[in-house]
Amino acid sequence: MAKKRVLVVDDSHTQRVILDTILTKAGYDVVCAEDGEEALLELDDQLFIGDCHFNYMIMDIAMPKLDGYGLIRKLARRKGRRPAVILMSDKGQPILDTAVELASAYGLTLMGAISKPIRASEIETLMDELVQVRQRDKDASFTCLAGSSFLAGLAGDALTVAYQPKIACENGKVAGAECLARWRTSRGGILSPAVFLPTARKMGYLSGVTHKILMQGLSDYKEWHREGHTIGLCINITASDACDLAFADFVRDLLAEYQVAPEHLTLELTESELVEDMAIGMEVLGRLRLLGVDLALDDFGAGFDPFLRLNNMPFSELKSDQPFLQNAAVNNRSRIILEMSVEMARRMNIASTCEGVETADQWQRICALGATYGQGHFMAAPMLAPDFKNWLSEWDGGHLLQKRSTSVPPRSYLDSETSDGRSDRTRAQQSYRKGAVSPEPAVQSHRRTDLL
Repeated sequence: MAKKRVLVVDDSHTQRVILDTILTKAGYDVVCAEDGEEALLELDDQLFIGDCHFNYMIMDIAMPKLDGYGLIRKLARRKGRRPAVILMSDKGQPILDTAVELASAYGLTLMGAISKPIRASEIETLMDELVQVRQRDKDASFTCLAGSSFLAGLAGDALTVAYQPKIACENGKVAGAECLARWRTSRGGILSPAVFLPTARKMGYLSGVTHKILMQGLSDYKEWHREGHTIGLCINITASDACDLAFADFVRDLLAEYQVAPEHLTLELTESELVEDMAIGMEVLGRLRLLGVDLALDDFGAGFDPFLRLNNMPFSELKSDQPFLQNAAVNNRSRIILEMSVEMARRMNIASTCEGVETADQWQRICALGATYGQGHFMAAPMLAPDFKNWLSEWDGGHLLQKRSTSVPPRSYLDSETSDGRSDRTRAQQSYRKGAVSPEPAVQSHRRTDLL
């Protein structure tokens, strides 16, 4: 297997030489850059050399031209494969802590942060936590957590949860929070699921990850509820969970243990997850619905059989895949699929959530479409439990109501005109305002009054 490649970014010639020596002796292929701008040029060059991408970037924070903070932002906005990041600085712990928070907020694979002077053992320990795995039937490889690091971390407290709020389009209030799995490295870094879930899948521990996330999420929820915050909790499950006949009983027992009402829990199954035994899957999901737990079909439109899933399984919520909203303003097909998703949910009397809301225009769009909830960085990025609790106490959704658009989105297939020149949507809206049409009870019951 080819050597792992490391990009060292530091304006100090001495530090570059030290790191080059340490890493070369450890078997890495090292490239050095003097500042953030030169590092970006090196990343551009890698695009022309096939699979010889950088696996890691070790960056200083205080640098001329483009410092570490700016490099983090530009790295996060690059498309395609990005290296795992190790931060370093001699400017004190607060500087490093800010960089860690910034890298985590941007969703970078952050291995950790180290104070200078650098010791060889610290660097080698961090970098040994990740391995390169070659994709089957492809020339490309990807970075994932080493098996030994995964087992040790799973037995400890490496697996943690970040919470991203779901906001009700109707009133701007917090309706719930999605639990997003994260992994803490030995030096305080935060890894995304893309880095550790492949290892969990390969080693047969996906259900173990789900169980720990459920327990931690319900434990945090119990604390929020005790402080007067009654919101919903959304937790992702896997196809293996959906095919485990004991899973519904496990969820029931956890709800009882943490004293959480079933209707406050939503379990999300990603559309692209292949449920191998549909009969067992329908039985397990049916039992969860009997408990009173809500079920959401996540990333709607990203897989191959979304309509089959909606038809066969008892989902109570539909979450549209992020690219449809993000491209809706410039891509007609994306816009139509987004509109269709929201309208389909309405007609099926289930809730709709639009993920990936990053701008005021996108928030206005989903509100005008009639989506139930919005979720994305425009409202809040994922936060660890202490930060989320503080955010929850301070949130005021009034500013979102001011940004809501009262206009209906551009005409689409949803807006077929009748003989009087008014669209079906317009007629329905006007009839509702006049009281001629009653709100559909299933939709209203899903928007629980205790969440608003």
